[in-house]
Amino acid sequence: MKRILSLVLILILSLGVLTACGEPTHDFTRVIGYVRSLVNEELSSDTIKTDLTLYNTIAMSGNTYTIKWTTNSSNAVVEAGSGETDTLKVTQSDADVTFTLTATITAPNGAVDNSLSFDLTIPAAVAGLVKVENPQVGVAYIIGMYSTNKAANFYLKGGMSGYYLATTTADDAASAMHYYLENANGGYYIYYLESNVKTYINFVIATGSDGKEHTNAVYSTTPSTVFTFNANGIFSTTLSDGNEYGFGTYGDYVTMGPNKTSYESNYFGYFYTPVASSPSGSTGNSGNSGNSGNSGSTGTTPTVPAGVSSLQVGKGYKVVACNSSSLVWVTGGIEDGRFSGSTSESDALVMYVESVEGGYLLYATINGVKTYICMDDKSQGAKTTTNAAEATVYEWNADLKTLEVADDENARAFGTQNTSKYTTISTYAVSNASQAQYVFGQFIAAN
Repeated sequence: MKRILSLVLILILSLGVLTACGEPTHDFTRVIGYVRSLVNEELSSDTIKTDLTLYNTIAMSGNTYTIKWTTNSSNAVVEAGSGETDTLKVTQSDADVTFTLTATITAPNGAVDNSLSFDLTIPAAVAGLVKVENPQVGVAYIIGMYSTNKAANFYLKGGMSGYYLATTTADDAASAMHYYLENANGGYYIYYLESNVKTYINFVIATGSDGKEHTNAVYSTTPSTVFTFNANGIFSTTLSDGNEYGFGTYGDYVTMGPNKTSYESNYFGYFYTPVASSPSGSTGNSGNSGNSGNSGSTGTTPTVPAGVSSLQVGKGYKVVACNSSSLVWVTGGIEDGRFSGSTSESDALVMYVESVEGGYLLYATINGVKTYICMDDKSQGAKTTTNAAEATVYEWNADLKTLEVADDENARAFGTQNTSKYTTISTYAVSNASQAQYVFGQFIAAN
């Protein structure tokens, strides 16, 4: 009897071993942790504005697991890919959209786990902005991109930043330049209009100081780049190297330039219609142009306070001009060759003059250091220095009641245009004083 019981026990144990060998169990804990880490590498926060790459297959410990991704929102749709990844396509709407992204993981033996999920939010689109789907000549657009690394939108504002197109500060659509389309052979030229002068965006390949070829964006009054509106909603062009380029950047950069559309990791600039605040303005110089982006105002141009009639050493001054809707006060920064400005007088930089041979030096205390406020003979020639020997020598212009750089051919002074939306102050040629849209900075006594 004992022998029979022993045989039965051995048989039971043998069956258990065979079952264990034939049907291996799968520990989902490690798999879930790995998948979670892959997704978190792509997400910088619980907020998502751009499409997300999702793995649909992973291998671990010699086993291959499949992943089916689902959501509970029509604003977040998973599109199947042709390889080991799928794409979560997100769409912004007028309000924030919160949804759940769920991973259903299947092991080789058919075991299923669906405990991994992510609660995410698609923020509302910027108020008043509509992404362009059907571009038209004669409509004002702003060009914006979303930076995943910075978690913010940046918009072209006119002007350059080095070799790249300058952008606004984060999420400042109100300061964006307005751009227009002009019919060209097979596509469009892109330009902004200021003081009835068209300035076009061109993409070029140029040889740099290092002897290598680089792709750059430039502004020019002569168009050379024809852009087409591609299937992904991007204005792009193909350059002589055979590559297609759109507006955008990558990494931590926030300026825009030509970006290869084949690089999916890049941030691309899209065109938006600022429907809530489209500016008024004059018609451009050709029948193909639309309303001037910044030559007009929806409000009343403010009156700049009358400045002092002369300057005194030891007395503090603030410099003020205006744009199309508000006074603009000079602050202590430099932005793309222009003096930083603020619409609040409390932010104004208090400046002083010291007499030197031939005129005045202009200075202020910035971060505890005596800093000279300078400009050269360029339209974007604002700069500062702590070296008095390098400082600009100004002369007092009694007619304009402002300081100017004494240059017989191209004297310049602090100035703005009351037909623009800039909150910076440029260095404008004094010869423009006869044109009503130019406003030269007035020196207001600060004490």
